[in-house]
Amino acid sequence: MGAKSSAPTPGTKLRVLALGLPRTGTPSISAALEILLNGPSYHGGAHMAQGSMSHMRKWMRCHRISYDARQQGREMTSLERTRVLALLAEQYEGFASVSDTPAFYYAEELCEVVPEDVVVVATRDVHAWWASKVEINALMRDWQRLKEVVLWPVPQGIGYWPAFSRLLLGGAYGEHLGRPGREVYERLVEYVKSVVPAERELSISGPN
Repeated sequence: MGAKSSAPTPGTKLRVLALGLPRTGTPSISAALEILLNGPSYHGGAHMAQGSMSHMRKWMRCHRISYDARQQGREMTSLERTRVLALLAEQYEGFASVSDTPAFYYAEELCEVVPEDVVVVATRDVHAWWASKVEINALMRDWQRLKEVVLWPVPQGIGYWPAFSRLLLGGAYGEHLGRPGREVYERLVEYVKSVVPAERELSISGPN
């Protein structure tokens, strides 16, 4: 993962959304944003692994809303969308920037929560991205089995990861993930770019 979770600072305004996919250099981007903005950065992967159970439960509630709507073959209602927006604002409160999972799944909603923010979209050569994903996925398969058997009872947010993943992949913008291999990357990047206003987007290149 390569990133450490940062603590929120009360009163800090969210200024930058880094909505590149995982494996596009998100830990480095998160670290750079902390320096540039002189404020804490929320790196999703780090907070998923190191955060509290209460923090993960809030994410579960957020994902459950979009999951239920998708499983019922419908869009979120106005009330459901309002609840998702409120949960996103609460989860990211006190951070100057956000990156990594699950931020990019909620690109449209986050652009509404903070309509004046700069949006950084990191892209990467699709073949390099896929090779990196294959490598990390191979490691995660064994880790996933361990988590499901051992870590669910532990008093740390990572114990929620198996259920968290199922809800996120089945809801949110899971339709973009229902395709094999490299097409996942292309579909998700296309989605992010389609909902981010061009005047707010700052595109950068991730690792080769």
